[in-house]
Amino acid sequence: MGKYLEAIRKELDYAYEVEMPKIDEWTKIDIQHIIGKILVRIIGKMIVGNPVCRSDEWLDLGFTEDFVSASILMRLLPTWMHPIFTNIIPQRWRLRKGIKTVRKIISPAVTRHQEANKKRAQGMEVDEEDSMLNWILDNADEEAISTNLAQMVLVMFVPAAHTTAMAISNVLFDLCAHPEWAKGLQDEITNANKEFGLIGEKLPVKDWTSQLELLDSFFNESQRLSQPISITPNRYAYENVTFKDGLTIPKGALIGFVAIHNQIDPEIAPNPEVFDPMRSYRRRHSSPDEKDKHLAGQPSKENFAFGYGSQACPGRNYAIAVIKMVLSRMLLDYEFKFVEGHTKPTKYHLMEFIIPDPTAKLMMRRRKVA
Repeated sequence: MGKYLEAIRKELDYAYEVEMPKIDEWTKIDIQHIIGKILVRIIGKMIVGNPVCRSDEWLDLGFTEDFVSASILMRLLPTWMHPIFTNIIPQRWRLRKGIKTVRKIISPAVTRHQEANKKRAQGMEVDEEDSMLNWILDNADEEAISTNLAQMVLVMFVPAAHTTAMAISNVLFDLCAHPEWAKGLQDEITNANKEFGLIGEKLPVKDWTSQLELLDSFFNESQRLSQPISITPNRYAYENVTFKDGLTIPKGALIGFVAIHNQIDPEIAPNPEVFDPMRSYRRRHSSPDEKDKHLAGQPSKENFAFGYGSQACPGRNYAIAVIKMVLSRMLLDYEFKFVEGHTKPTKYHLMEFIIPDPTAKLMMRRRKVA
């Protein structure tokens, strides 16, 4: 985890310089687009490495949008129609094109890694950056690699980049709705810089980001009310199950828990309609036994956003570190507010997916420090 987060940190310096606008006066910007581009770059650095993560083909994939919309369209249709419509809807055409594009752009990286391994086998030292693509090549079944490598890359990329970018956007929307918390968050980040140096300078990324307890709690509250999926965790039935009332769950059925109801249960979150960024922080500091609990990304019965149990999202700790890494820079460098006459964007529910209004904009300027 440490080496991949360090790779992300270094790429963030480049992505931040390329994508973040240099504006000193209040300007309306498409913040979701900007954050999305930054995440595509830095997550790409972890998965496929440089130069692939900086290529136009990688940056313009658009795979996530087609993946989600194709999933929704196909599930709206009866299964007998799937063989017909899978070849008709344009999203599926673009998905196939995306897989071909990924095969093409990762092919040189695969060749380079194979050549590096040959040199190592001959006892030669090789200067090669780490990536998850290289890890797959070294550990996955050869047949799976030959047929499914592009799909493996995309399966990692879709949740890692898209949902993380959406989480960062939601934090900024919540901060604009509750601007009184901006100074506290900025002070916490400034104090971490003073005590531990810039991120990654004296402490590894994960240890540095763990110092941001208020930001951790703020994100937890933002995610409680704006999680990306309404039905989680999910499980498959391994056998037929019949309940006392006659309800039968057939073998192979996908079962989901409606987590968004859990997040607003007053027995779990008192005064659930109130946005309370200190909710998790207070719980952590309520007693010594609670100090390692109630953390962002930590599966618990209070928060099912990352799943639960052994099937909880395996990349959740990466996601939290990345979210804090990006936000700690943005909150120190910029100020944000809603466009005049606008409030927190509407959330759209598409099947189990929950997304903020994709057309929502924010006002933004570089922060003026006295």
